[in-house]
Amino acid sequence: MEIKKCIYILIFLFSFLSCEKERKYLPITTKEVKGYQYISYKKRELVNDNKINVFEYNDRKITIEYDKSTLFGYGAEKFNIYQAFYDLDLGDLDLLRYDNVNTKSQIFLVELDDYSFRTYNIYIHQNNSLYYLGQNNIDLSKIIENIKNVNIKFEIIQTENNISIKSLLNGKYFSTSNYKLENPLRIYRDYSNINEYTKVNTNLKLSSESNKSNQVEYKNDIFSIDLNSNDEITVNLNNDNKKFVNTKILDGNMSCPDTSVDKIALKKNYFTIEKYNCNDKYYLKEYITFKFDNDLVLHRYDLEFTDKHDPDKSVPNKNYTSKDFGKVKFENVDREFLIKLLNR
Repeated sequence: MEIKKCIYILIFLFSFLSCEKERKYLPITTKEVKGYQYISYKKRELVNDNKINVFEYNDRKITIEYDKSTLFGYGAEKFNIYQAFYDLDLGDLDLLRYDNVNTKSQIFLVELDDYSFRTYNIYIHQNNSLYYLGQNNIDLSKIIENIKNVNIKFEIIQTENNISIKSLLNGKYFSTSNYKLENPLRIYRDYSNINEYTKVNTNLKLSSESNKSNQVEYKNDIFSIDLNSNDEITVNLNNDNKKFVNTKILDGNMSCPDTSVDKIALKKNYFTIEKYNCNDKYYLKEYITFKFDNDLVLHRYDLEFTDKHDPDKSVPNKNYTSKDFGKVKFENVDREFLIKLLNR
């Protein structure tokens, strides 16, 4: 009997040790993605009267241009242009690229070097979509005089939709910035190849026939509304010869990943422009409603907010009516007016 007990104990011990050994070597699964490597471009040139910066890599060309907003061009076979609202005159322009060989993701940092202050506007290309993540500002003003050579490098870690970018100054930790993948950028313009883009770009103002093909039209019994590729809105009255034009209402705030129009909803003598925007703290969905009653005037301005750093956070909407802003004609509603209204 004692012998049987000993045998059972030995079997149990061997089984336990065997399990522990197997457990020790089980593969560790993680959703954290490292391994972003810096990729340098082979060639850089300016084309179209020095308007377009072209960065040539082994696999593709990237373009950066400023035309009322920053236009980022990406593609290998087809070539797409994406729009983001930030300036390029804050310093000397350069482009840094980091690739992840495992996920095939690519991160681009548009560097603006102003000696003691550097601004990085950050994009990621992932799953056939391009995202604008935001800015990373590095202020060296307090220490620049004590540094002989400034060498800034980045280490990038991605966990699902969260991206952490650690900056190193001359090999030492300097700062960390965190970003979230939100909505991908919409294609602003598309071309069959980069050559078509650089040629077409010499004349960005489209001919009348070409302009018609790039218009989006919204209609009901009262209005015919045209939205063209230059972000100009023309409102025609169907039973009258009156026409209202606004060239500034769609201007976005600086550093916004997306300021495009979602749609224009029409109901009787009202229509609402639904568009995206942002400010320092929030991504915005704007609803700008106009009413026609002898004249075309602003009726309502409504906003939905998404916190940039905590998208799940509940943020109250804001609503403004004619009681708040009085009588404002359609052609007088622009970005500055809406910002003042929001900041009241």
